[in-house]
Amino acid sequence: MVKFNSKSTMWYRPDLFGELNAEPPEDWEGFKGLVQSIREGGQTPLGLGAGDSWTLTDWFESIYVRQAGPEAYDRLFSPEGDWNDPTVAAAINEMTSVLTEENVVGGINTALATDFVGGIGQVFKADPDAAIYYEGGFVGAIATGEVNTDLEIGETIDWFEFPSFGGEGEGAVTIGGDVIAALTTNPGVTEFIQFMSSPESGETWAATGAIISPITGVSTDVYPNELASREAEQVANASAVRFDGSDLMPAGGPDLGALLQSALRGEDVATLLNDFQAQAQTAWENE
Repeated sequence: MVKFNSKSTMWYRPDLFGELNAEPPEDWEGFKGLVQSIREGGQTPLGLGAGDSWTLTDWFESIYVRQAGPEAYDRLFSPEGDWNDPTVAAAINEMTSVLTEENVVGGINTALATDFVGGIGQVFKADPDAAIYYEGGFVGAIATGEVNTDLEIGETIDWFEFPSFGGEGEGAVTIGGDVIAALTTNPGVTEFIQFMSSPESGETWAATGAIISPITGVSTDVYPNELASREAEQVANASAVRFDGSDLMPAGGPDLGALLQSALRGEDVATLLNDFQAQAQTAWENE
């Protein structure tokens, strides 16, 4: 791996939290209470760019690894995975318990027509529509560099850790990232990979604030702000680190994001998972 991001960062507006006397939660039950209190305070709690269905897979994966534990996560995203296992429906039900018509900007239909960056804008534009947006560490660079360059760290943008469920998943994080590999012996390929694996390359990339570096020898001093440096510390100190689950599924497999979009629309989860299991099993056999 040459770069990655935590996908266990919950982004929020400290200014709105201050107006609502709200605090980042300590666990999932606290998070659900926070969402309710924000809504009762007259503010829509959550931005959601569910038109890009991969954002929903990240919600599911972050809940699943914390609720069911890392070992169950490893099984689920493998040829032995059983999508009819009750732990899967339990995680989806927790997700849909907070991603509701009342909790997301414009309701579910609007969320399903909003892309990832549009969802960031719902929270981090000058006149925000919501207080919280969940996605990976890359949100910070996009929000401050593209969506609203007037954002101030600690004042109008910050993040807290994706809430814990306790138990086996305590302290676990999910990540996404890029892997480099040589598929040719053409001249320059070896040298390029050596450079991309070097501290020089890692520090150049990390200095943008858009990624965190897995390369040994990259100094934490190169991160341009505390949002990125805290993200690096979060992953480094995690009890378990798991790669994005939907990216581990076979290429010819069913679409987890589409399943979760259907769950948000209120379709029967058991039926969705039964169909998904059959398709996933076939895809693994054909991998």
